[in-house]
Amino acid sequence: MFAICINPDELSDFLWYVCYLTNGKHLSFYLAFVKVIGLLILAAPAALFLGFVVAVGSRSKIFSINVLGNFFIIIVRGIPDIAWFLFFVIALD
Repeated sequence: MFAICINPDELSDFLWYVCYLTNGKHLSFYLAFVKVIGLLILAAPAALFLGFVVAVGSRSKIFSINVLGNFFIIIVRGIPDIAWFLFFVIALD
């Protein structure tokens, strides 16, 4: 990344770590970390909102909304967590 990193044998400890942590492999990791945090920032409020809407719908006095809310809850509870996690990782990749 940096011109100083051409000959790593002549670097001090600090500069060696700077060169090591800025190579392509580590930069890919940093980008993946930022993507995960960005997805968390987007997904957490959306999940909370969807959960709130479904909970309110399942407690509704209107029959069709109540049935839809309870049906959604039954479907979501019936699917193992690992399937949800794998689905979203594969779908968002």
